[in-house]
Amino acid sequence: MRERITLVLAVVMLTAMALGHTAHAQEKRYALLIGNQSYDASVGALKNPHNDIAVVAEGLTKQGFEILPLLKDARRSAILGAVRELANKLRGAGPGSVGFLYYSGHGAAEKDTNVNYLIPIDAKDPGSAAFWDDSVKLDDLMRVLDQARGAVKFVVFDACRNELQLPTRDTTKGLVPVAEQQGFFVAYASAPGRTASDRGERSGPYAAALVQELNRQGLDHLNLFQNVKESVIAATGGAQHPWESNGLTRRVYLTGEPTMPADMALWESVRTTSDIPSLQRYLERFPKGVFASTAQQMIDRLTAEAAQRQAALQFEVERKAQEAKLSDELRKALDEARAARAAVAAAETRRAAAEMAAREASQQKSSATASEASKTQEVLTAAEERFKVAEQRLAALEKDRESPGSGRPASNSKTAPNQDEIVKRAAIETDAIRRFREETARETKSVLLFYYMDINKLCELGPLATLEVVKAPAYGAILFRDEPRVARMFTTAGLEHCVGTKGMARVAYYIINDADRERGGTDTVSIRVRYDKAAPRIEEFDIKMRERTATRTKVTRAK
Repeated sequence: MRERITLVLAVVMLTAMALGHTAHAQEKRYALLIGNQSYDASVGALKNPHNDIAVVAEGLTKQGFEILPLLKDARRSAILGAVRELANKLRGAGPGSVGFLYYSGHGAAEKDTNVNYLIPIDAKDPGSAAFWDDSVKLDDLMRVLDQARGAVKFVVFDACRNELQLPTRDTTKGLVPVAEQQGFFVAYASAPGRTASDRGERSGPYAAALVQELNRQGLDHLNLFQNVKESVIAATGGAQHPWESNGLTRRVYLTGEPTMPADMALWESVRTTSDIPSLQRYLERFPKGVFASTAQQMIDRLTAEAAQRQAALQFEVERKAQEAKLSDELRKALDEARAARAAVAAAETRRAAAEMAAREASQQKSSATASEASKTQEVLTAAEERFKVAEQRLAALEKDRESPGSGRPASNSKTAPNQDEIVKRAAIETDAIRRFREETARETKSVLLFYYMDINKLCELGPLATLEVVKAPAYGAILFRDEPRVARMFTTAGLEHCVGTKGMARVAYYIINDADRERGGTDTVSIRVRYDKAAPRIEEFDIKMRERTATRTKVTRAK
């Protein structure tokens, strides 16, 4: 039976892979890669653009792209001519073709005009009129590519390098946002107005992350570039935040249609396990696998359950030890009570004998017998006092043992605590709980802002929201992930009946810098949320740094 199942799985995988390659082969794919690095000293030479286009070309070739001649250290006319050739290739291939333009080099924007430029290799004297005349407007490149109306166009600007020399205040090293344009997916290696790194052994950080995702099977363009963003943020310690503008009306699978995941077999062997090391081995092998988030959730749950079991076991050990101690003290108190009762009985006997002897002594006027009676009375009084003390201690122990509480045995003190002691003890416990929560919050590096699910009146899930950071955090970075979630609340009225709907959601996290983990106070961030066929809106959140909580404070319609 096992052999039959294995054979069926193999046939399904081969069939899915064949279908993916067939769809892959039907669409024409062309890529143009431009790398400018040998700039004049007045502009600032770069290290990695030639390496960048080489590794990206290798990754695109594996995904069926026909690579146009690599363009290195290009002038303005060469750049425009190569882009025109790419547009002609796409027009000739017809609707459904895919174009990919990747540029690595210097880029800048004029502040007064908000015009973005790619800087050719022969541009000199940054900030001068001649410098801008020799540069290439991004709008011009987009207009040339827009001539291929039926094609899907990916435009990736790995530009805005730190090394650019800008002596005037009329320019900025970072590019400014551009309006979403139908048919284009535009990716930027850094956030608006910010620079990108040129550091790296084989390439810059953005090119390395892009090639890594191009080697993954079955990723659509949204997931691919989201993974690139997360990798670049992690590799640069939050210093570089890529962003995108999506004008495509469908998902494009740059790395082939999804097939049966390579991690399916391993996941099938661990998906019902309660063994944390087995799940950790899955994550080590497939850190971004299809079931990576589920595996992490299972690890978190099992870890919490193990901690609870350990705490319960420790509590039971302490309870039994306290119970044994109390039982031993109670046994001793009972023995003392019995001894006291026996002493009283013996004293009574001696007193009766003494009284009789006293009477006889009185009759006989014997001082010796009277003295004995007096001593016997003293012994009897002392025995009665010990008996009273023993009975009081026994009553106190019985009260402690039967007193209600959290399930722990009561204190073995001889008297019950007064009200002041109870209040003091409660204050100590409350302070300990508060300090534990604060320490736990400080150990947490991420804060869940919100998760976004597009649901219609029939409780059907729509496409995932497109999220962009409008106001960046002061003490960390914003991270977007796609995770399975359950609908809990909605900003749109009339969807209360959809609460409990399950499906994929786009989740926003505030990732705190290591240097700011002890910071208190409040930070404010804003996120632009855009759903399919709905007007975008901007949502603002206040993050309490010490408590690790996020509160949405404002929702406005985006312009």
